[in-house]
Amino acid sequence: MNDNVYNLAFERSILSSSIFEPYQFEEVESKLNKDDFYLPAHQDIFIAMATLVKMDMPIDEEFIKKELIKTQQLDEQVMLEILMANPISNLTSYIDEAIKKSRIRGLLNLPQSIHSDIENNIDPSIIANSIIKILENQSYKSTPILSLQSLGDVKESETEFILKSWLPMPMGAVVFLTAKGGTGKSFIALQAGLRYLAENKDNRVFLWLSEDNVELSKYRASLIVEDYDLDSTPMNRLKVSSDMPVHFTELDQSKQKVTSAFLEVKKILRDYEFIVLDPLIAFYGGDENNNSQARYFMQLFTKWAIDENKVILFIHHSNKVNGGSRGAGAFIDAVRLNYEVEKIYDDKDKKNIAKDKRLHLQFTIAKDNYDVKRLIGSFEFERAVFPKERPIVVYEEVLDNEKYSAISN
Repeated sequence: MNDNVYNLAFERSILSSSIFEPYQFEEVESKLNKDDFYLPAHQDIFIAMATLVKMDMPIDEEFIKKELIKTQQLDEQVMLEILMANPISNLTSYIDEAIKKSRIRGLLNLPQSIHSDIENNIDPSIIANSIIKILENQSYKSTPILSLQSLGDVKESETEFILKSWLPMPMGAVVFLTAKGGTGKSFIALQAGLRYLAENKDNRVFLWLSEDNVELSKYRASLIVEDYDLDSTPMNRLKVSSDMPVHFTELDQSKQKVTSAFLEVKKILRDYEFIVLDPLIAFYGGDENNNSQARYFMQLFTKWAIDENKVILFIHHSNKVNGGSRGAGAFIDAVRLNYEVEKIYDDKDKKNIAKDKRLHLQFTIAKDNYDVKRLIGSFEFERAVFPKERPIVVYEEVLDNEKYSAISN
């Protein structure tokens, strides 16, 4: 019977997700009220969250506890259980399930309520109206399948791009940059980040370059700043990590689910407008060739980019056979823009790099849902990416995919 009238695990997940992803509480509060939670302590926490929202205060552990202490309703054990619960990126099904069980509880309590009214000699017409009102309130509030908008009422807006003159990328979207190993993807990421910050004085960039140590990234960034006459000041707003990647999704009984690591990273990176993750496969906890798993993974980032109006750039390895994106087709299906990158050669067999193009890379727009070609003027273009060669330099050079101890002009 208990399974039919409440699910405490679902309730914990709804509240946990609202703490780790406070923006989700807007959906929770719009669809649920305190009585939709079975456990009184869960009702108290929901009320505390709603109170904090009205006061324009953060929905986090400490503020919730303070609010509960004020009303002497803090249950430390329940709070701990909620914080340990696995947050969910899409709460719709959990909310609908909570409403359904709340409705069942209301219907089960209806006979007792009617009996009590009869014993208290309440007018039958009042009882009848009360029953009708209860039944109306207990109607299952499912999420609308279709939302209709009059096109005439929609406010026009054009797509906003970053780096319009160098490497255009649409805001609120996930972008792919695919290339073979050793092409120079990290140099592209560093220069893109530096150029973005130079154009946006108050914004921040995060690069998770998991295949390079931070000292090497700093050295490369310094060379880029010097050779391309960029402002070095933005480096303070350019955050880089070489930490071992964490999986943002994982398999649970052959099904994909979001990990707590993804929610924690989203929380940390809330104030970063441009995010680069290199390489994609390091953060993906599924079968690279499984379309359904890839689709689930990409939907997390598509929603994240849209909800917080970010640019999320994935660095991805290309297919060795045809040079396209490696793995499931759902990866590319999910992105709005895909750049394929390669070195510039002086022969058709692509064995010899063109000497006068050693610092350049060739970019091809392989997928374009935002008409980036219009900004560039072509599906193919070149960009100077690498720093100039120096008489004596010690760093891992990728121009020829080899390690150099000295490079001379």
